[in-house]
Amino acid sequence: MLNEALKGASYLDVFDHQVAKYPTANALTSKTLTYTYGEVARQAKSFALALKSHGIYPGDKVAVGISRNESLVPLLLAIWSLRAAYVPVDPAFPQQRQSCILENSRAKIAIFDHNKIVPKFGGSVVNLNELVARSSALTVSNNVSLASDTADKNDVAYIIYTSGSTGNPKGVAVSQANLLNFIESMAIEPGLANNDCLLAITTISFDIHVLEIFLPLFVGAHLILATREESISQSLLRELIDSRNITVMQATPATWRMILENGWRPKRKLKILIGGEIFPLDLKATLLRAAKEVWNMYGPTETTVWSTCFKLDSYKKVYLGRPIKNTRLYIVDEKLEPVSEKSSGELLIGGEGVALGYYNNDTLTDKMFITLKSGERVYRTGDLVKKGPDENIEYINRIDNQIKIRGFRIEPSEIEQVLAQHSLVQQSVVVASELSAGDVRLIAFYMGEPDKNTTLRDFCKQRLPEYMVPQHFIYVTLFPMTANFKIDRKALAREGVDRLGEAESIYVIDPRDDLDRSLMYVWASLLCINKISIDDNFFDLGGHSLLVLQAIKEMKVATGLDFPLSVFFESPTIRQIRCHIGKEERRASNVVKLNNARHGDPIFCMCGVQIYAELAECFQGLRPVYGIFASEEVTFLNAEANNQSIDFSFDALVESYKSALLRQGRPQALTLVGLSFGGFICLEVAKKLIAEGVVVHNTYLLDSYTDISIYRSCRGLAADAIKCISIEGPSEMFKRFLGKIRKFIYSQKPEIRKSAESAVNDQKERERAFDRAARVFMKENNTYAIDCVLIKATETYFGFGMRSYQDYRLTEYVKGKLRIHNIKADHIEMLDGKCVKNIYDIMQQYEPESAIKND
Repeated sequence: MLNEALKGASYLDVFDHQVAKYPTANALTSKTLTYTYGEVARQAKSFALALKSHGIYPGDKVAVGISRNESLVPLLLAIWSLRAAYVPVDPAFPQQRQSCILENSRAKIAIFDHNKIVPKFGGSVVNLNELVARSSALTVSNNVSLASDTADKNDVAYIIYTSGSTGNPKGVAVSQANLLNFIESMAIEPGLANNDCLLAITTISFDIHVLEIFLPLFVGAHLILATREESISQSLLRELIDSRNITVMQATPATWRMILENGWRPKRKLKILIGGEIFPLDLKATLLRAAKEVWNMYGPTETTVWSTCFKLDSYKKVYLGRPIKNTRLYIVDEKLEPVSEKSSGELLIGGEGVALGYYNNDTLTDKMFITLKSGERVYRTGDLVKKGPDENIEYINRIDNQIKIRGFRIEPSEIEQVLAQHSLVQQSVVVASELSAGDVRLIAFYMGEPDKNTTLRDFCKQRLPEYMVPQHFIYVTLFPMTANFKIDRKALAREGVDRLGEAESIYVIDPRDDLDRSLMYVWASLLCINKISIDDNFFDLGGHSLLVLQAIKEMKVATGLDFPLSVFFESPTIRQIRCHIGKEERRASNVVKLNNARHGDPIFCMCGVQIYAELAECFQGLRPVYGIFASEEVTFLNAEANNQSIDFSFDALVESYKSALLRQGRPQALTLVGLSFGGFICLEVAKKLIAEGVVVHNTYLLDSYTDISIYRSCRGLAADAIKCISIEGPSEMFKRFLGKIRKFIYSQKPEIRKSAESAVNDQKERERAFDRAARVFMKENNTYAIDCVLIKATETYFGFGMRSYQDYRLTEYVKGKLRIHNIKADHIEMLDGKCVKNIYDIMQQYEPESAIKND
């Protein structure tokens, strides 16, 4: 609460009071330094003098497009001290949108970082470095005052531009009186004290930054300013919250979901403010566990940030809450008459938070800011609400088609008007579809001509900010209609979820190896797209900043590698990302989910990925099947191929496979399958998992043999010699072997054939490496009290005159039951066509019915 001496004072009057009261207290901390209250005031005064030398006077507009650093807050205060207004211009916006904002706001100057390209407009551009240098050269006394003696409460404080239904953004002009009422109310409820530490993470082009930046300085608290990189990184935000002893933080539901994922809690319980979009009920319990208080905040930009707040408590529902200080709410019908008690209607907001209007747009101002019969000026929110218990307002829906995604308010018609300018588009409809909790996608359906590449996306990117560019463009021949013959947007939103998978890559580039396959699977799953390429741009495929964090997490689960957030934004294709991580990719343990089954006990296939693709198809809809090719195996295969000597550790290899398997979650029960040497990996992994309480239904050894599995037969020697010399000739023996490999390759689907061809050249090295690994396995002399199924290839060629023992002498290792089945095939053909069906049928004899849970 303000003391009597400050009643009627301006925001800067109160800030000056805090500077005089706490001159050496920490006011602002950025990534690089900390300012005290006195230092913030002096820096702001220096900036004000420098701005004045650029001709800034009362009523002028100053566009601000700088990064989130220590200069940002003093600069905004400096603008106010000159009775001017700031206009946020996000440097990430397309040039056309920046130009529209600069021209519409009639900005006198625009302040940008030194390396930014600024579109031409009627004012002048000032480089931040130049402004800092000029201000540093000025002498400012220790006892500075920022408040102006001639300040007027109707001075414009800032102009925030939001999405507009006319095709251009609209600027909401907020006065100093609006600002002061809002800040005074927030200081009381939800409340902030001078011993609090608030973390600010929001861009200034989004109006909730007003609370984050100006509330702490109003009450004498400590403001921590996160960089853009920190504000979108889960790990960096968590580190900031704990290391800076944050007590209060405000964010959108999507950001809170990211921070508190997987049960993470801050060391110190927070006062949590959440708003900007509909409160997701599934997040309620998570927030309450991490907080001492949780407040749901609501309000449009036109009524100064937040107009209501609600403290979460025993109510099952989460309400918009009650009005803040000097704010009045009205629920009316289509004729603007009050609705009956508990009936729904449009929410109108009146009081001291109602903004001046849309800058330089009187027509729209008169439409949205109306005067009631009582003479009170109110804003029409377009939100359908009703009264709940204790006068709390309950949100129902939008009256119009407006969308909110990640806190940003979007008018679909603005995007539709941009698309209408392109020759491919006859008509378009833009909707939002929620794919999963927190993952809302913007989808543009259009009639006209199909876009076979990224033409429409590129067109929108040149004209709209990133958050307004649809993630997906879907061609239709007709739009669904309602009974009243209007386009059914709800039906399109439902249809969007089902049709995302139709999108395909514009590139025809096959995966180069299993690491590519692992990463491509992760992206395809997250983006709900069937086919992608290593050269596809993550964001062009529908990705967004919060989905990046999920992608990085899933990519680590799939490969065991860490992928830096900065690399993802700089190089958003799989090919580029792999170039950045360089030699680190040698540590990859690649895991690829080979079918789309979501339920049932998983099947893990060892020592390969694509070779198990046909087997995985057999379990489609029944059980998920994964292929694993682990890092230690990659290491010794590379060493063998390059004739390098390495110390091969069988235990390390097994641990690598087990780790890769468990990264997919810790299943209660599973099945293991391994071809060749992969079978021996299965034995050891099964032994370790069983010891940890995991149920291993069965372990399948597909033609797994070692040196002791075969013996030289005199009869076999003679038979082989006669056959090879008289029919084929000795030189044809090896060609026959490679011919079978090629036959296997060319039986595959066209999209994997090219990458599989390299197997012909690599097969000798691979088999030699596996033989070497198998010899190490034999020396371990391990035994396994495990029931196994050995599926033998009866046509496997072991060498001139060599034959195999019936059980491959595996009973010397396997002390449980060893069931043996034969398939007429050779080693290479085991996982091909009809043989795969035979293996599937054999597996079905032993797999329990409980392992299958149909999707």
